[in-house]
Amino acid sequence: MTNIINKKVLKETYERLVTEGIDREYLYSWNTIPYTLLSILAKTEQKSIKVLELGCGRGQLSNYLTAKGFDVIATDFNIVSLKIGRQMHPNLQLICADAEELPFRESEYDVIISVELIEHLPDVATHLEEVRRVLKKDGRYYLSTPNKLVESAYNLFRKRAGDELHISSQSILSLKRILIESGFEPMFYPSKRFTSAQLRKIGCSQTVSSIARKFPLIIVPKMFQPSLTCVAKKR
Repeated sequence: MTNIINKKVLKETYERLVTEGIDREYLYSWNTIPYTLLSILAKTEQKSIKVLELGCGRGQLSNYLTAKGFDVIATDFNIVSLKIGRQMHPNLQLICADAEELPFRESEYDVIISVELIEHLPDVATHLEEVRRVLKKDGRYYLSTPNKLVESAYNLFRKRAGDELHISSQSILSLKRILIESGFEPMFYPSKRFTSAQLRKIGCSQTVSSIARKFPLIIVPKMFQPSLTCVAKKR
């Protein structure tokens, strides 16, 4: 019952945020472009594959992938975001769906992708069961999520409370463990640079921000990267 209540509250909260326009600068913007995931996807996947995006928001990422020639279905459980997305991208296939209860057949997709999603889910294990169910044999789950270790250190340094919507934040160790337990073979990758959202979160001066923008984030150990970037293969 707890998860059901949380889902209802989360759904209402996100729909309210979008309605009020609060998400304009961050939640579903290109400030969180998954550069590393897109690079891996472009290098390793054929355009003929079937791709499912979870937590698509307004559909910017799925629209980008569609323009690159991929066959993409985009999903989110936020009806307000989807309505906006349909206006922005009329040719994109947008479906209202719960990431913990996917309305798709078994073994239907080659690739599933989610960006900044799992930290918001009440039940990550159930989510991963569903992802594994709808993936084809040897299918891949591309995901990125804030690093709990770095996020906690940042909040401590800034003397601020954590994001109350991040109810399932993961460290690299906890994410690796739950992926393996859920039947995946995870491979983690370092990010090459900060996203605009991460730079803004640091809240530094324009000069420092300019320097940070050029910082080779790839040299930072994966355990201490601000975001965890992972490709998990279905076993």
